[in-house]
Amino acid sequence: MKQKTPPVKLQFWQKACAVLWGAFLVCLAMVCGAVYFWGKEQSYESELSAHLNDQAAMIQQLAKDVSALESRGSNALPALWRVYGRQYEAHHAALEIYENGQQAYSGLSEACIPQAQRQELLVQPGQRMRLVYATPAGRRLFIAAALPESLGQIVVVYSADMEPFYRQWEQILQLLCLAGGMAAVVYAAVLYALLRWMYQPLEKVTSAARALGCGQFSARAAVNRKDEFGELASALNGMADTVQSQMGQLQAVADQRQRLLENMAHELRTPLAAVSGWAETMRGVHLSPEEQAEALDSILLESRRAAELSRRMLELSVLQHDAAIEKKPVAVPQLLQHVQTAMLPLAKNRGVALQLGEAAFETVPGDGALLESLLGNLCENAIKASSPGGVVQLGCEKRDKKCFWVRDYGRGMSRETLENLGQPFYREDKARSRREGGAGLGVALCFEIARQHGARLQYFSRPGEGTLAMVEFEKA
Repeated sequence: MKQKTPPVKLQFWQKACAVLWGAFLVCLAMVCGAVYFWGKEQSYESELSAHLNDQAAMIQQLAKDVSALESRGSNALPALWRVYGRQYEAHHAALEIYENGQQAYSGLSEACIPQAQRQELLVQPGQRMRLVYATPAGRRLFIAAALPESLGQIVVVYSADMEPFYRQWEQILQLLCLAGGMAAVVYAAVLYALLRWMYQPLEKVTSAARALGCGQFSARAAVNRKDEFGELASALNGMADTVQSQMGQLQAVADQRQRLLENMAHELRTPLAAVSGWAETMRGVHLSPEEQAEALDSILLESRRAAELSRRMLELSVLQHDAAIEKKPVAVPQLLQHVQTAMLPLAKNRGVALQLGEAAFETVPGDGALLESLLGNLCENAIKASSPGGVVQLGCEKRDKKCFWVRDYGRGMSRETLENLGQPFYREDKARSRREGGAGLGVALCFEIARQHGARLQYFSRPGEGTLAMVEFEKA
């Protein structure tokens, strides 16, 4: 089976080149045709006018000479015809004289006699008729005129060779065609080169767009022009920058979620392994009542740790993905008092004094429960970082902006720890944090709650000198 040849697909610039070249050819043909026909018509009219004037002058003079000869009664008309014939032969013209329908004189050679019917011989006295005939010797102009009836039925035919005229204009037409063809070729070459140069940037933009479509987000259109193509390239590059940035962000989020899942699985593995181990022990080994109580306490502790981990993960997920919180005026003195009341048992168990400063402002816009959770987490971390006999201070102040602060004088944090604060499951001392029931989610929750309130959470700390945590509200 014969395979079909696929159709040739032209690019846009090639189509534009073909259309413009075709339009140029049409316009060129119209202009050259108009110039040719107008010039030929004007030249023909000029040539014809000269012959008509020559013939008119000849007819007037011939009529006078014929009238003079007839008034004298002379029969010298044939000699007169020959005189006029020789006179006009010198001017490359020829005469024919017809008397009463019969040819009385002819200065034409046989090659110059028309083969067609001679319509001009039917001219009436006082009229003039002109025709162009094709003869064996070439095209020829015939102008016939009848002398006045008083002189008899005499028809004088004046003829002139027009073949040089037509050949001249045929040569002019050939020259016009040749010049037009050369102009068309030059125009096509210039147009092709120009459009090719103009549309090269479009190929670069197309290539960059295809690369982006294939996932090569670093591809850019290298077009440095200040025209529409330059604007298109800039727009495409801007879009590519945005897409690359967003893809980077999405990749970062994906990586973060992957790490979060891995850390979540790792954190849950410890309490689940403890619960599973104690359950296997209780099922397979006979334990004393004291050992059973110890096992149940461990199972309860680890299950509570897993539940607390799940709760915090849920809170963090809700804060990160839910809509913006509804902000209402929150009474600051009551907020600080509630936080102190909630944290006092932990502070007493740790032997740490929790001091509450005076409220520097009355209200702050936000969600009361979330703000209480934020300050409670900060106080809890400060208490855990303090040694027995230490002091933790909770307060607020208003300078340029409203802010809450929690200060402790405990172990402090290193520069690396400060740089990684806010990442879920990050802990400086994982062993100690796990003993204290922490999973590294509390600080992440604090940062997210602060962000939801349009606030900025900052930590200032040095190892061995304590830590200052400040929540500064941008608009309050």
